[in-house]
Amino acid sequence: MTAGREAYPVVSRKYGDDRRPKPHLQITCARCGTHGHLVISGASAPPAVANQAFRRRGWNVGRARTHDLCPRCNPRLGKAKVHAAVARIAVDLPAKPNIPPEISHPIPNIKGVEALPHLVAIHPAPEVRQPTREDRRRIVEEISANYTDIGYVGTASDATLAAKLDVPRAWVSAIRDEFFGPDQNEATIGLRADVQKLIQHAHSLEDRAMILAAEAEALRHDAERISNLTKDRRAA
Repeated sequence: MTAGREAYPVVSRKYGDDRRPKPHLQITCARCGTHGHLVISGASAPPAVANQAFRRRGWNVGRARTHDLCPRCNPRLGKAKVHAAVARIAVDLPAKPNIPPEISHPIPNIKGVEALPHLVAIHPAPEVRQPTREDRRRIVEEISANYTDIGYVGTASDATLAAKLDVPRAWVSAIRDEFFGPDQNEATIGLRADVQKLIQHAHSLEDRAMILAAEAEALRHDAERISNLTKDRRAA
């Protein structure tokens, strides 16, 4: 957590589809008193994760509670970002809307009026599957066990974790991007370092080749000069 500041207070709030009480970290705007909440699976959460989560929701996390500012009061956010961030202050998922049954009734014929066609049944778009509270908990735990300050350990990635947990990769990517960092691992970082070394070595060889080419050209000119001097002496 930001050096010198107090820990976030833990409060109980209803959460998820079953609306059961769950512990949440709470942050309070020092200017307007707005609260922000972050659900946690245990008694607390890693300070860096909590700070980053609130900042991604538009909060200005200060060195003390008296410096915390909500998205509306955060002077660093533009108007468009404020609207987006305010919508993310409450992390509880909204209840699913009630979709009325499909309607397909004929309009009765009226004397003297041409019969109208039947109303076309409206088929709502299929609902996109969303992670449950248990899905999010499993994904967070798996990423936490395989993620360091620089990225995933070894060859782990969003794809490998998604396959292991049997969940959509998009879920893993969204949670990893919000709470941890980029989708990179030690293998790719090491490979990038090796490639960079090869590029630097290639540049070094290229520079050396240019020097050797210049030296060869100078030797050729010297050889031609000596050859011409020899011819002149023979002619004399």
